[in-house]
Amino acid sequence: MVLFRRATLAMAMGVWLERAKVQGFSPKTIKNTETSFKMLAQFIPETTRIERLSVSQYEQMVLKMRESGYAPETIYGLNTTLRKLLNLAYRRGLVRYSLAARLEGPKFSLGASARVVKHEDFLRIMRWFEEHEYWRGGVELYRKYRFLFMLLYNTGVRIGEALALGSENFKKVNEDIWRVRVDKSYLSDFGVIKETKNGKIREIPILTTDFREFLDEIHAFRARKQSAQMDRGDTPVRIFDVSPQAVRQVFGRVCDELGLPRYRLHEFRHTYISRLIAGGVSLPVVAEVSGDTQATVLKRYSHVLGHNDALILAACASDHAAQPEGYRKTQ
Repeated sequence: MVLFRRATLAMAMGVWLERAKVQGFSPKTIKNTETSFKMLAQFIPETTRIERLSVSQYEQMVLKMRESGYAPETIYGLNTTLRKLLNLAYRRGLVRYSLAARLEGPKFSLGASARVVKHEDFLRIMRWFEEHEYWRGGVELYRKYRFLFMLLYNTGVRIGEALALGSENFKKVNEDIWRVRVDKSYLSDFGVIKETKNGKIREIPILTTDFREFLDEIHAFRARKQSAQMDRGDTPVRIFDVSPQAVRQVFGRVCDELGLPRYRLHEFRHTYISRLIAGGVSLPVVAEVSGDTQATVLKRYSHVLGHNDALILAACASDHAAQPEGYRKTQ
């Protein structure tokens, strides 16, 4: 019989895995929960005894996650995983009470409280990278950072998704348009490439004129890829061979030098989706290119939808109703 005082988070995770096997959870669910547990272990050791876990420790965990630059939705997901394990430990009799009931979850909102990266601020950031150089190993890194931030601003991809991109993820549609295929994410803490957050694969259009100089480099990168792939074995060759932490540090330093707000990397995503909605892009399309569900987009960006009075009234005044072509022909 397990003694109350010896029940640890690792034991609770073991019980969850047994339950997952018996109930036939999908491999994706199991993998995602295991990944979340490993991320949690960076802030609260898996050997922590559950009944000794205090509210203060929990609050420090959330604070450290925020200081590490984790996006609100990531913190929310890790918080959910922890609570799930605590509740399971209580239900299985590993502990005498449910600690989760005493914990006040972190506030989670990507709505009006999330900042939008102002376009003029973004242009100033781009000019800074154009005017500065930083060479390492024969590579001008600031040029790559400029490419990376342009992608974040113009595609709304998550930082892990951007850092997992290889040259094969960029496909030419025509002379004006390319597409970025987002099919995986880079988890720097463990040095692994995994599927995207919700397992969705999506393609996002970008303008050739905005990325021409970088797309030219993609061709050269492809030419070098084969030998690099052989040197690294089966490990995917990433265009942006840096960590999220390094990106956050560089970005924060540039914002400070320019006297700008310390934007979070995830606010590029918020900015992109907000721009799409404000520009009249339909909800299904926004959901398709963002990888979120329509319900999630509605929940998190309702503040943007609420300010589109002019767009709604213009649509109502239009003579071109969105009706099937065959229907209009029969009238």
